[in-house]
Amino acid sequence: MTNRFIAPIESLTRDAHAIAAGDVTRRSHITSQDEAGTLARAFNHMADTIVERSSALDTSRELLRQAQTLDALGSFAGGIAHDLNNYLSSIMGLTEMALAEIPADSSARDDLLGVRSSAERAADLTRQILVFSRRQVVEPQQLDVNDVIRGISRMVMRLLGERITFESSLPELAGSVRADRGQLEQVVVNLAANARDAMPQGGDFRLSTQRVQVVPYDPLHAGVAPGDFVMICAADTGVGIAEAVQARMFEPFYSTKARGRGTGLGLALAYGMVQ
Repeated sequence: MTNRFIAPIESLTRDAHAIAAGDVTRRSHITSQDEAGTLARAFNHMADTIVERSSALDTSRELLRQAQTLDALGSFAGGIAHDLNNYLSSIMGLTEMALAEIPADSSARDDLLGVRSSAERAADLTRQILVFSRRQVVEPQQLDVNDVIRGISRMVMRLLGERITFESSLPELAGSVRADRGQLEQVVVNLAANARDAMPQGGDFRLSTQRVQVVPYDPLHAGVAPGDFVMICAADTGVGIAEAVQARMFEPFYSTKARGRGTGLGLALAYGMVQ
């Protein structure tokens, strides 16, 4: 009686205490086919489930922290961008008036064109910040993801340049999503721009779509609610992303590019739009 039941129960008790103390790798080694073995297998399954759910919970907490950081920074940046956009509108308007009045051969014309060009680039940046802060008006509608990608394929090819080969795999059953067309296009363009910068000597860039069903506690899609989704996959043959950078890649204004080469908003915008 002692060898058959009491010893296995004591062993399972020690295993349970070990897991409670933080040793999440602890498992029972009882392999018998009797009641004790059945209990041990149930214990191991329960331990595996606890580890999976604990990992999913940790991931969800990190995603929540990132979302709260993005929201706070977005509110702050959005307020600044809104005021800056008003100033830029005045600058561009006054510049256009000045250009209309001065002679075509005036030496000041090139200076004014430079002012207008700089103001337009700044205005484009403020629009990105307004999108990031969700202060720009969006118009969600039911969109076929494949149609959106096909519609901007030429733009993506021009963005990538001649050294990079662009391919797409768009199965007809990928499905549709409810989203703002401009934002969805911006997500794809941002991904393409990052891929281009990762392949300065050329390479391959591939976009594909796929219908995905997310199940509860899915380790591949942590933080995503269960349901049916359309996945847009962007793959390239670039230099890759270092593990330390992966932890911060969606942080706004974080960039590994040389000063003046990037705003650090590309992937943050893509992340915010998808969310």
